Amino acid sequence: QIQGSCVRDFRNKPLPIRLKIEYINQGLTIYINNGISQDDNAFEFCTHIDHIQLPKVGYLGVTAATGGLADDHDVLELLTHTYFDRQVLAKAHAATDEQARKYKEEYEKYEQELQKEQADYRKDHPDATTTLNEQQLVCIKQVELLK
Repeated sequence: QIQGSCVRDFRNKPLPIRLKIEYINQGLTIYINNGISQDDNAFEFCTHIDHIQLPKVGYLGVTAATGGLADDHDVLELLTHTYFDRQVLAKAHAATDEQARKYKEEYEKYEQELQKEQADYRKDHPDATTTLNEQQLVCIKQVELLK
């Protein structure tokens, strides 16, 4: 079933024929550079097909048919690019920034709870009030006194 087509004369042109194929938002658009213009960006609209669903992973192939005649078709270059919608990227960054803010708030909340529990423990156990850092400071001061 043909959903879109485009017929162009591409034989015996002075310059290579160029195709630009865009797939954006389930729409496939094909442009052609006719091989006459020196401008590499002089593309003409060829066809557009809506509601095309391509797999996220796949292979890219190139085929050519000449009918009953023998002919030569050379692929001189094949470039692919990924298109990123800036609005979608901005939303994704905003979502990750919001998530990072939530994690930071949660961390600060747990840190405050830990400090409160440590203070309560020190009140309940006055003989074990020194923390590891305080013990290290005492040792350092003792070593300095010995010098």
